[in-house]
Amino acid sequence: MTKLYEDNDSFDFISLKRLAKSYYIENDTERIALAGFQRGAAWKAVNVEALWDSLLRWFPIGSILLARATEFSEVKVRPPQPSQSAISTKISKEDATEGLYILIDGQQRSNAIALGFLLWNHPKSSEAGARLWIDLGEPVDRKNKLFEFYLCTSDDPFGEGISVGQKQHALEIIDKSGKDDSEISLNESYPVKAKLPVPFAEFVQAIGDGNDLQNIRTSLLQDNTLNLSQKTLDFMKERFTKASLRTDLQDLLTAVREVVLDEKYKIPAILFQNRDGRVSSMQLYKLFERINISGVTPPQAEMFFSVLKLTWPEIGDYVAEISKNNDLKGLFRPTEIILAVLRLVKPEFTELTLSSFEKITEAHQHALRDLLEHEADSESIFLYCMRLAYHALHYRGNGDYGLPRQLIYRLRKRVWHTILYWIYVHRDEIKEDVSDSDRFNMVRFALLDAMDYFIFTGWWRGYSQYVNNGMFYKLLIDAISDSGDFSARNIFHKVIERSAKDVSFFSTTALKIYTPKEYKDWISPDNEENKLNWRSHSAGHVFLLYAQRDYLEKWESLNDLDKDHIIPYNWMNFSGPVGTKKFWKVDTIGPEGRSPVINSPGNFRYWPSSLNRQYKDKPPRGKFIQSELSTMLSPDHLERYINTVGDVLEASFIDKESLDKIKSIEDLKNNSPDLDSRIWTQDQYTLFKKLVDERCNKMYEHLYKSMKLYELD
Repeated sequence: MTKLYEDNDSFDFISLKRLAKSYYIENDTERIALAGFQRGAAWKAVNVEALWDSLLRWFPIGSILLARATEFSEVKVRPPQPSQSAISTKISKEDATEGLYILIDGQQRSNAIALGFLLWNHPKSSEAGARLWIDLGEPVDRKNKLFEFYLCTSDDPFGEGISVGQKQHALEIIDKSGKDDSEISLNESYPVKAKLPVPFAEFVQAIGDGNDLQNIRTSLLQDNTLNLSQKTLDFMKERFTKASLRTDLQDLLTAVREVVLDEKYKIPAILFQNRDGRVSSMQLYKLFERINISGVTPPQAEMFFSVLKLTWPEIGDYVAEISKNNDLKGLFRPTEIILAVLRLVKPEFTELTLSSFEKITEAHQHALRDLLEHEADSESIFLYCMRLAYHALHYRGNGDYGLPRQLIYRLRKRVWHTILYWIYVHRDEIKEDVSDSDRFNMVRFALLDAMDYFIFTGWWRGYSQYVNNGMFYKLLIDAISDSGDFSARNIFHKVIERSAKDVSFFSTTALKIYTPKEYKDWISPDNEENKLNWRSHSAGHVFLLYAQRDYLEKWESLNDLDKDHIIPYNWMNFSGPVGTKKFWKVDTIGPEGRSPVINSPGNFRYWPSSLNRQYKDKPPRGKFIQSELSTMLSPDHLERYINTVGDVLEASFIDKESLDKIKSIEDLKNNSPDLDSRIWTQDQYTLFKKLVDERCNKMYEHLYKSMKLYELD
């Protein structure tokens, strides 16, 4: 094979096949790797799909920019990460060799091209996290996409942008009903939007074997060179017997042969030459940054992290270890880890920007190293602090006061920074675990912050913006920095004092933690004539998640959660004819009464999405919200640790009093078959409003007493 740049020392053309092999598929004598400072895959499926349509149509896609690794020997490299779902790669320790090139520009295009050549039986397929398919059916819109490609990933195994119903149907076809995405292998899935989908790499291989159209079909389906599970293969065979092939299939075959197999489509490959060593390794990043300004521009925090990896390549590996930790997986993005580490050293820094890079790293890089570096058989100081923080917050079962992981996911990063800082300062005293008293206060603090600190009378348009203000980042750490114990009360009062100084609104409005009695009066005031009075706040999801924490802990690994209406929207027939404003109403209370009641936290529960989709339109009794507590349930419930109707009620935080009101609402509706279902009687409305108000109050009272919030005022 002719070497790159053999005939021209700065310019060459590279075929798709050669680029894929050098970049990802094989360890060629000439290899292309990523600079260690670059981020991973950023393209979504739609970008990959559009690129392959362009390639088969001979559209130009622009050049790639390479540099010889030997000319930038200080720049560490890493293998590509071809999709956002791929396993993250580590910095390579190898020395730069003559045949190694660094890809400066063109990573996202190269990722997409490599996926088109990745056969399922290739050793790297399991770590790539994606599989590219082509649709052999008639295109929906030839002007838009002549060749329809679909990318299935570990995160979206049936393709991006599909409806819940489409996904449910696909799971049923492959006998995986109720399974989570993480339980679906890419040899079982297929793109549900496609008419006649075929894995593209295997399709190319079949064409390359010299088969005619009939033999290609036989090879793909009968011999299973598609490397699909039997259920999925059977479904593909059925598709081929029912759906029509595109009318110009021969044109598609010709395009694949010419562009892919015969390597006639070539991409310009520019070689950046470091003449006389004028460009240092650090300056190579500046080149990367400026090129990306006209491409997929990384955010400031990502660019900060990239420059840091350039000066300290191993930091990428340390961050990857933290990201992969079983307890911490998915809680922090890499740049969020860097900021959290930095704030332990210098709490005043609240964001990562390129303009602050030199100032931060010159003064604090050694401290950052101390926090992240570790021996092979030990963990870093930062990972130790993160584990302690997570274990302090996390629910431990059997009625423990901790938070379910689903609520921990929703905490603001300032909560983590504050708890991490306190643990870091006191780490020598803590040893294996924080004390129960400190842990209790950490959980209280996290809940207070999640509830925006206050439930108050009055209304202010800027409240949400204020409670997310960057001011809180430093204030919270200041509130615990001189404390031997972690004090949620001190944090709460510091926030109140600062708020009263910042905003005149707070100096005239009572800010307090309501007692359950005060909350009950506040959430459900009496209606005025012709007007619905309704209090709403941002804390409803917190009440729900905390009240349901025992079952949420059981569902933690399923990654399968919805917010489900207890009394469902469709069963209530809330929508009226098109063009009319006469939606659901109650006597003189107009349409403004609809949404606050149906969407109150008191009418929601968090529920496994696979169950929610099956029963979403049914009345409560049809969703097993009923009084026959010992009734055994179906296997799809048993897989979610819900064995009986009693378990449904317990998992939903529904007591007998609430159940009686739900039954009364059903009875009133069922006993009025002649009444227009869009117009409720006053009795129906009163029962429904009372139900959701009381359930809200019960959830609040449960949290209030469990967390002893009365101690904080």
